[in-house]
Amino acid sequence: NIYTVADTAYWITQHCLDGTVIQIVEESPKNIVCDPLPELNSEYFFTDPTDPSHKTLAELEEAGDLPYSIYLEKGSFTMTVYKKDENGDYTIPVRAFNTAVGRTAGRTPVGTFEIYKKERWHQFSYNGGFAQYATSYYGNLFIHSPIYGLKEIDTMLAEFYNEIGTNSTAGCLRTTSYASYWVYSYCPLGTPVMIVNGSPKGTISEKPPKIPDVYMTTDPTDPFNPDSIY
Repeated sequence: NIYTVADTAYWITQHCLDGTVIQIVEESPKNIVCDPLPELNSEYFFTDPTDPSHKTLAELEEAGDLPYSIYLEKGSFTMTVYKKDENGDYTIPVRAFNTAVGRTAGRTPVGTFEIYKKERWHQFSYNGGFAQYATSYYGNLFIHSPIYGLKEIDTMLAEFYNEIGTNSTAGCLRTTSYASYWVYSYCPLGTPVMIVNGSPKGTISEKPPKIPDVYMTTDPTDPFNPDSIY
């Protein structure tokens, strides 16, 4: 991975399209230099001073600042995250995540909801399994990762990962560990969630790579997996 400051990472996500060429070279043949970063104190948790929002998730929630909205089309199995345009409307797509929805038509409700609760790990009573980064938007329905046998990232049940992008859940929105982590980390409580039938906007998302259908394994998208594809 390549680590940089929040401002640089933010700029790249906003301005570099899919297919942008990245060139990495040894040493410094062009002698490009950059300004030194400000030094931080030794606190364990700290806000990146380059972050364009300059706000933590807790600060966003306290201020009622909702930078994103979530829009899911059941017909395309696509959950799109939008940010606000210059008029304050959620029209600019920033992420699109392939997602599994209810195995029958009525299990995943349609309508407009909002994020009201988050759990680092949630255990489901109907099967005893666990999900990471469970973000609740309605009743006991969550946006969450694949299912795990234990609260350990190497105990994922592969079938629940490979079913992403199909009608296969009890009603929740099941997506990759990376996608559920992103929503859990960046979408404050109160973030609107709209779910619609069909695909009226024609949203699309890339299905995550298939993995061997073994009993327990690790999500290849998990940000804490040393071999993560991200």
